[in-house]
Amino acid sequence: MNPTAIQKAYQEGLRCKNFVVPTTNGTADVNLNFSGFAKTFLGCIALPGAPAGTVVDLIINNDLVIEAANLDFFENNPANPRQYFDFVRPLTGSDTVTLRVTSTGAGNFNFLVYFQNKAIS
Repeated sequence: MNPTAIQKAYQEGLRCKNFVVPTTNGTADVNLNFSGFAKTFLGCIALPGAPAGTVVDLIINNDLVIEAANLDFFENNPANPRQYFDFVRPLTGSDTVTLRVTSTGAGNFNFLVYFQNKAIS
């Protein structure tokens, strides 16, 4: 494989980062920080574990991508199998990505973010 092909494969490769998100009774903002090389936010998915009725907002660089949505909808489960939910957005490498979590109880859930090091073309 030549160096150009290796570089292209690296840039276009799918990346995933897991965030363990704690929930409490109330609302909390969780900053989702990932590689400064990230140029395209592809999507996200939650794994079961949050208290029932947990609601989330996802904000990417002041863009309200998900607003007041029940987290159950974004969970990976047998009734809704998928790798992630698509929310493609350009990134700059110095982005502010926030997950606002409103819950009625304590717990933790995993929130996976998918991105690429290649900009949207």
